[in-house]
Amino acid sequence: MRENITRKVFLRQAAGFGALLAGTSLVTVGAPPSTASPSSAEPPAALEWTRTIEAWCDLLVPGAADHGVVDFVTTQLAKKPDDALLGIRYFDWPPPWAGFYQAGANALDAASRARFGVPFVMSSG
Repeated sequence: MRENITRKVFLRQAAGFGALLAGTSLVTVGAPPSTASPSSAEPPAALEWTRTIEAWCDLLVPGAADHGVVDFVTTQLAKKPDDALLGIRYFDWPPPWAGFYQAGANALDAASRARFGVPFVMSSG
């Protein structure tokens, strides 16, 4: 790995590997997917990790944040698994999926903090 990795290269790598890191960390430690329901104490849109999801999606598809990607994801997480339109549904990952998305966002944020000393939402803007 190069020592002088640029922010742009990091963001591209993080965008591609953020979810993969989350899935790997969940599987390797043997922890089951989160059983937290999106309808817990706080509505999902108010959760901090959704800001990271929004920034990540906006990096992948500029304009995604302006077009409500977080509303889409949180709405889909609140649906019955058979009715959800999230891509994870097709990878045989057992629901509920909020924990997977949260772990992915947290892994992406942790990588940004480790490399740049700031949360992903600050490094991607």
